[in-house]
Amino acid sequence: MVLLQSRARPAGSPGTPVWHELVTHDAAAVLKFYRALFGYETKSSGAVGADTFTLHLDGRPVAAIRGAGPALRYPHWMTYFEVADVDTAAERVAELGGRVADGPAEEAAGRAATVEDPEGAVFTLLRTAR
Repeated sequence: MVLLQSRARPAGSPGTPVWHELVTHDAAAVLKFYRALFGYETKSSGAVGADTFTLHLDGRPVAAIRGAGPALRYPHWMTYFEVADVDTAAERVAELGGRVADGPAEEAAGRAATVEDPEGAVFTLLRTAR
């Protein structure tokens, strides 16, 4: 394994991970696991019938767990990377041999596009709503 060292960029700078979300069959079922493992405080989304929880450390939201139901093929973590321009970054993904799977589109968190790298690893490009 090779460990890469780099200078940390300030949160919200292009290229930094800005959000992590576990998409799973049943969020409530795995919530206890992550709470016990990392000591997260949790908050429900509050929406009736929603299976979504926000994970907090020291009162600060750091990630979410979202239940997508039994039709989900496989549970996975989604990482959101901040970019200056989602449309331009999505075009660049395609130029470099990746694939745009969904978007770009406006979402509650900002403009986003879900993409794949050349080997199929999925992540989301996000221009955080200001």
